[in-house]
Amino acid sequence: MKLWLVLLVLLFSSLPGFAQTVRQSISLQKMSLPANGRPTRMSNLFFAKPDNKQVHYPPDWKQVEISPVMENAALAPVYVIRFQESGGPSYVVDTNADLDFQNESKLRFHEIDELKFADFEVTVQARAPKQGAPTKVSYQIVLSRDGYVYARISEYRVGEIRIAGKTFGLDLHTRSRNYPLFDLSGSTVCLIDLNHDGAFSPRWSLSESGDVLPREEIDISSPFILGGEKLRVVDLDPAGTNLRIEPSAEEVSISVGFKAPAFSLQALDRTPYGREQLKGKIVLLEFWSVTCAFCKGILPEFNSLVKRVAGKDFIALDVTKEESAEEISSNLRENPREAKVTLFDKSAWQTYNRQVITPTFYLIDHRGIIRFSGAGASSDQLKVVERLVEQIRKEMDERE
Repeated sequence: MKLWLVLLVLLFSSLPGFAQTVRQSISLQKMSLPANGRPTRMSNLFFAKPDNKQVHYPPDWKQVEISPVMENAALAPVYVIRFQESGGPSYVVDTNADLDFQNESKLRFHEIDELKFADFEVTVQARAPKQGAPTKVSYQIVLSRDGYVYARISEYRVGEIRIAGKTFGLDLHTRSRNYPLFDLSGSTVCLIDLNHDGAFSPRWSLSESGDVLPREEIDISSPFILGGEKLRVVDLDPAGTNLRIEPSAEEVSISVGFKAPAFSLQALDRTPYGREQLKGKIVLLEFWSVTCAFCKGILPEFNSLVKRVAGKDFIALDVTKEESAEEISSNLRENPREAKVTLFDKSAWQTYNRQVITPTFYLIDHRGIIRFSGAGASSDQLKVVERLVEQIRKEMDERE
């Protein structure tokens, strides 16, 4: 390389903001969830009598019940056994995933805020040994006074990303206790402290003055916008020690600010809803299921929203998880929907909702740009959608 070119590169690399155009390798630090207050990121354990003859435990254990702590098709499962002693139930975890509890120790619980916590570490390993080295992961089992038993991964990762001269905090954790390793499939949750307040908000909300406050979670498997830059995560090791990002030239993504991926849906009456039919319209997508209790719970508020923002420039489409038109129609007779209900479309689900979380919402503006994406039956999120529809309509009026 010519000397003048080398000097030019060195000059520009010293300027503020230059790092935004090159790859970044971000070191991640392991953190532990606090065992106090209202625990988060945990889910119920359901115990039953063991039916697997390969499970080994001491013969003097009485009233033995077993439950999976971690189940994943690619990994060796991890189980916990509960058995009765004179002082009450005891719990033992198969920490090395070999189905042998005979040399494992009983969990020791400590009580905080009327909950009992037990910390332990399991060896997470692939079912096929050649698929990856074993990894140690910290878990907790939580006992509540009402008799429920919960489990969660008790570790997460933090780091910092520097874009356009600004530093943003990162928080990475796995989506559930069944996905203990970090990856780019969407099972890893990535939060970015957009407003630099030291907290991470996974949901959209409105401020006291009515301003839209965006959620701070990104889809780690898709390009995203940060500090005005289009970026993509290109690598994250399973142990979550290092994350790499690089600039992205992609225009289409399921992330806010990008052009929405194309889809082609059909209503129950076979009316098509694709790019041509929706051109120039504000589109609200809801991914739902007839078996989703949360979808049913939020339905009255969702129907009310669709009525309030109705107009020739707006359409709401309910993308159904079920494939049976008869099953869908039966549900609609009991739970009428204001949105246009469409048949199951595999491509749309794989593109917009790979994790199959219901309900999940997307708001796409008249230009085909995603303005909102969020999961969960949240009244606050529906209020945000309504405010964004108002903003989009104002933008449309200003262009005319």
